[in-house]
Amino acid sequence: MRNKEELLKKVKALAERGSGGEKESAEKLLSQLMEKYGITEESISEDTVECEWFRYKDNLQRRLLKQIIYMVTGNVDTYKRKGGRHKLVGAYCTTYQRIEIEANYEFFKNAMEKEIETFFSAFCSKNRIFPPEEMQREDINDGISELEALKIMMMMEGMERHAIKKMLEGGSKNAV
Repeated sequence: MRNKEELLKKVKALAERGSGGEKESAEKLLSQLMEKYGITEESISEDTVECEWFRYKDNLQRRLLKQIIYMVTGNVDTYKRKGGRHKLVGAYCTTYQRIEIEANYEFFKNAMEKEIETFFSAFCSKNRIFPPEEMQREDINDGISELEALKIMMMMEGMERHAIKKMLEGGSKNAV
């Protein structure tokens, strides 16, 4: 049983057996959690497994979602719903596992987006994807902290530099 499952069951028990303000607070918290995660009182005491569907936007998010499903359920089997405008991955899980998958997915999706921004900066810097010096704006790096700059520099160290050969007038080739 997962921590969230235990928490919901404990809050439910406190709402049923508590006294005074403790009972009222537990009932309010239980109600908020049930509404937030779309669960019923019956499902709190059940451990039924159903196919649940989770939305994602792109291939990288799909991969993250599948990894989180594997982390929570221990199962690598997922299903892709075809058709419709939403991209969905399905997995068999309990109500609590669905809640845990959704919470972890939101958290790690946001964290991954921040890290991708750092990676992008490091990649552009490593590969010198900038305009000529006379065209560069000085305000482009405003707002970047020293810690973020250090993180970008360290990430660059582990990257390979890619070079492209350009065709110049007259047919000569120069590496950039």
